[in-house]
Amino acid sequence: MFIVLRLSPPPPSSRAIIEEDDWWKHALVDSDFKPAPLNERTFGAIVASPDCHNEPSRLNCGLLSSTVDRQSQQQPSNLQWCMGFRRILTCKCAALLFSLAALLVLIVLLYRVGDDGIEAAPVNTTYAAAVLTSLCTAYHDGHISGDLCNRLCYFENLTLAEFYTSNKIVAVLLMGGQKIILKASHEYYTQYEQLPAHISENDYFDKLVDLVNYHLELEWSRHRIKHLLDSIWPIYKRAGGENLSQADRRSLWSLANQEEYLTYSIFNIAQIFPRVTGTCGHFYAVEQLVPFKLDSIQYMNVKSKVLIHLMGTLKSLTDVLNEPFHW
Repeated sequence: MFIVLRLSPPPPSSRAIIEEDDWWKHALVDSDFKPAPLNERTFGAIVASPDCHNEPSRLNCGLLSSTVDRQSQQQPSNLQWCMGFRRILTCKCAALLFSLAALLVLIVLLYRVGDDGIEAAPVNTTYAAAVLTSLCTAYHDGHISGDLCNRLCYFENLTLAEFYTSNKIVAVLLMGGQKIILKASHEYYTQYEQLPAHISENDYFDKLVDLVNYHLELEWSRHRIKHLLDSIWPIYKRAGGENLSQADRRSLWSLANQEEYLTYSIFNIAQIFPRVTGTCGHFYAVEQLVPFKLDSIQYMNVKSKVLIHLMGTLKSLTDVLNEPFHW
């Protein structure tokens, strides 16, 4: 970011009658820009400094002197300002003060404005604590479940590092030196429309398959429900295929209403999306991706491997999901 300071003299006025030696003592009488009178004690000491001299500087005021009315011997304000700045620039002390002032302004602007020109907003810790506390309260009361809830709600040294609410809810937590990134589309699980609690598990699975097909525009068949549950609800496989509890149903249905979670969970075979590391209610944790740079030779080697990997990914998606791709 570059900041340009431009000093522009006020518009000319033939009615301003100010002597050259006293230009800094008075305000311009008839000018759009009227600076306050300068203090003779402070500024006069600089002008009278031994380092200041009357040698002509690089600032050429000769062009302005041609506009002087020789009959009235009146000098326009433009010429007065030009001659005044010329005197200041020929003074080493004054030039140093101007440089320090410009540097101070630049430092203040850089401090107040970030790289993108927007001041960073502080983390609303009160609101973040309310969201996470509500999540753990629902877990304690048996309304939600998840393989991450126990660590999330009972770990003592849990620190909130960042919290965002712009596009979706994102909470970055530090847990014993490990960074956990929690994401969700809403703050509370009650914001997701749930299915009736009295429906059978088979009906629940039918509606779950329909919901996944709706969000991802797939044609997942009903007889592959176990494979779908292995992808979006790994707890079901670890539990040996036991019936889902009401807490499991609420949590799974809330997660199935989030397209990003479905994409990360179902397409994890492609290894091109962040891996889901755990869930708690409607929140899901994803692995952190670290950016890196490659030189030209490394980039060409990685590029060829990525192309081969993408071809294998397309074949895997075609075989596993039974979803044809159009080339």
